[in-house]
Amino acid sequence: MTDLEMTKLCAEAMGITLHPMWQGRADECMYNDGSGGGGWGMGKYDPLHDDAQAMALVRKFRLKVAVIAPTGWRVTTAFIKPAQATHNDDLNRAICECVANMQAAKEQKT
Repeated sequence: MTDLEMTKLCAEAMGITLHPMWQGRADECMYNDGSGGGGWGMGKYDPLHDDAQAMALVRKFRLKVAVIAPTGWRVTTAFIKPAQATHNDDLNRAICECVANMQAAKEQKT
């Protein structure tokens, strides 16, 4: 799964409508930041690199995060079935992979 696909799945899980804008990078996802005017604001959704956005995923889905020394982080869904678990050296990536896998499984069921 590419970073862009993962980001889009995380956005869908959060209920965020993305508007992809390619401004030098094909993996940037912009969303309406609520600045008004009916247009697309300059809010950038990038939980792979934005700690606050990644932690919002942890909060919303009540993910369990554990450090697995010395190899990184393990993130699991505690209350969502089917259970998902990911392991990665980068915490944000482990969180996003877990949520993206959860969202992809949800979409397959429907």
